[in-house]
Amino acid sequence: MELSYPLRLVCLIAVSMAVLQILFELLFWLAASPILRAVRSLTLRRQERVLYLLHFVPFVLSLAITALCWVPEYVANETNFASEEVGSVCLVIASLLFTWWAIRAVNVGVIALRTLRFSRACRRNGTPISAVDSTTPIVAVTAAAVRAGLVGVLRPFIFISKSLLDDRSFAPVALGIVLAHERAHARQHDNFKLLSLYCLPRLDLRLPSGKTWMQHWQNTAEWAADEDAVHGDRSRALLLAETLIVLARATSAPRPQVTCTYFVCEQSDLALRIERLLQPQPRFKAGPSYSIIAACAVALAVATVVLSHVTTLLHDIPERLLHLG
Repeated sequence: MELSYPLRLVCLIAVSMAVLQILFELLFWLAASPILRAVRSLTLRRQERVLYLLHFVPFVLSLAITALCWVPEYVANETNFASEEVGSVCLVIASLLFTWWAIRAVNVGVIALRTLRFSRACRRNGTPISAVDSTTPIVAVTAAAVRAGLVGVLRPFIFISKSLLDDRSFAPVALGIVLAHERAHARQHDNFKLLSLYCLPRLDLRLPSGKTWMQHWQNTAEWAADEDAVHGDRSRALLLAETLIVLARATSAPRPQVTCTYFVCEQSDLALRIERLLQPQPRFKAGPSYSIIAACAVALAVATVVLSHVTTLLHDIPERLLHLG
């Protein structure tokens, strides 16, 4: 199929990003075990932040190489500004990439709309609760399936079931720990992070551990919020574990897919979360991670040198990409 110069440039960008991102995603999948071991040497909060940022590395690298290498190389060396034949495989890959992005955009739009409706319903039908030392609004709602959580992105608020507030067997201290857990999510902007990961086009590959990078981040975010809520107090950790079990048993229906960090996690991850509360993990000093910073600096320097050589030695890569098939 013949395409004009601007459309060929668009195809080059799409094919380059698709091929590179899949390559980097596979490399991250192969290196998942050593990466996770290195991440586990950090504090829980740093683990959560590093795992969140790791999601963006394949996309950012593919975008950087495309924008800094292949596109300038093609623009500088292309002499035919008329229509030119483009390979069928190139067109298929470009079409699949744009379809992938479109599906992601639609899914994010649906989730954002559900979140907006869910938030409005909670605020409209719920009762605001004033709490001491709380910068995050709290709303009591009549929800049987979901007992507590943090919902919303721009103006997140904590919602909690009225039946939970009316339950006299539920200790005020336990309620305070639940709220502290959700406030930790709010301080770390976990709902914004969750929505941004929904937006990011990526392969949800299952790692050798059996979980995806997304699941690893979500679990770590919950553990970090638990740690912030208990403040290293053994009695608070035990009470939080007991509260999780009680509320997990009270969950009677599937949770709506909205931008929300629910207090009770998935059943498959609940046992590990409770085990971590019952058996406290060693706490690491929150000092600067010089080894990780040095490793990143060396990797960046090596990548810069390699890319500069690749750009000069493989100047025909853009043409090869365009004529695949």
